[in-house]
Amino acid sequence: MFKFYKNVSEIKKYSFKGEGGQLMIVTVLILGGVILTASVIAGFLTAGNIRQTTLANDSAKTIFAADAGLERVLYACTKTSACDCDCSTGSCNGNFNATLSNGASYEATYNKIEDPVTSACIFDEIKSVGFSDPTKRVSRALKIKFE
Repeated sequence: MFKFYKNVSEIKKYSFKGEGGQLMIVTVLILGGVILTASVIAGFLTAGNIRQTTLANDSAKTIFAADAGLERVLYACTKTSACDCDCSTGSCNGNFNATLSNGASYEATYNKIEDPVTSACIFDEIKSVGFSDPTKRVSRALKIKFE
């Protein structure tokens, strides 16, 4: 496999003519494999970062959608008669759903109970769940509990 030479003059006499360049082919294949592996790893890391950024954006949309649902229930029930109900038979509940202009949506529910002291119908709790898109891939919930 290896040929050892006794002196430098023998090395100079050796000719590389007729060699097929196997070492060059092996070197190119190894370097190509290393570059391909590095590119694939970089692609996976970049795709993961893009996905994480998208999820952070969706998370922000959902929390604001959930907040919009709470605000909708509070406004509708305090400024209009949309939440009027008879609490004398127990609890009274309802819901509001909407899709916002950015594609996010919310589902807000409320529950009213009869105040034992004044017999008035008062809020027990309001819950709103925001969703990032119609597939409901990302959701965040907010809840107000009245005591």
